[in-house]
Amino acid sequence: MAGVFLQQACLQYQVSDLLAKKILGKESVYLPQSGYVANYDLLQALVIPTKTHIYIDTGAHKSLWEGASRGIIHKIKHNSLDDLKQNLRKFGSGIIVVDSLYSGKGSIADLIELCNLKEQYNCMLIV
Repeated sequence: MAGVFLQQACLQYQVSDLLAKKILGKESVYLPQSGYVANYDLLQALVIPTKTHIYIDTGAHKSLWEGASRGIIHKIKHNSLDDLKQNLRKFGSGIIVVDSLYSGKGSIADLIELCNLKEQYNCMLIV
């Protein structure tokens, strides 16, 4: 639901307020309307246009591609840690973007090795 329609009597407002204040101890939280919007907004918030290197798996969800679009995109062959390593060595730190389970192919990302590469190259990993 669009924020303009959220009023204090609205159940969604009450739930997000409860989550923020009582459970997390924060003033507010961001609750996107869908997973697509969550992926898009997260990357849009993290990317510095034309400066942030984004290493994105070619099989990643469209929402991740659209969110990363303002950064410097490096297309990584699907589930290829070797291709990712080559790009990281050449271009340096940035944001590694993968799906944990690729719905189109049914393949699974090697999250342990991705975490190791994240640490080794001082990157952020978004799954």
